[in-house]
Amino acid sequence: MRTFHFGTALPVIPEDMRAAFPLAVLLVAAACATSDEATPAPSTPSGPTRAELEAVDPATDPEPAPMPRALTDATLRLSAIDADEGEDGRGALVAAPDPIALDVERDAGWPGRAEDPSLHVGGLRFERYAFPAVTTLRFVAADQGALPMDAPVELHWGDDADATVALGTLSEARP
Repeated sequence: MRTFHFGTALPVIPEDMRAAFPLAVLLVAAACATSDEATPAPSTPSGPTRAELEAVDPATDPEPAPMPRALTDATLRLSAIDADEGEDGRGALVAAPDPIALDVERDAGWPGRAEDPSLHVGGLRFERYAFPAVTTLRFVAADQGALPMDAPVELHWGDDADATVALGTLSEARP
């Protein structure tokens, strides 16, 4: 039994018959022209498998270093801002009757992260932010009167507890 494989040799078609075949037929014939005799045997991989390479031996491999607590030196500052719109804390961008900037500052600046930060004020969540300075993340709330002043304020990156910064409450924030 003869089997055919894709594309290693061209079939021999007599010159006088080439004009009778459309180009597509010639290409298909060329793709199917090789047999098992011309196909090399597949090589067998050598060396360790991926599972063997990733296996951890507790006797010889040290414990992984714990992830450091994220950015505990950040501070929160509130300031009046002239803005036409801001977030309502529920995911919507709305007209801002009494906007306020929630600035989270860190002297060393903000390192790159895989996820964008979000600011949680009690049950409210602010996701749109800007960098008015290299050391500042700014979130804009549309209505300062709607913010719970004694609720905890936290900066989050995703759901990882090690990627959360506790900032106190709004009543403790610097003016």
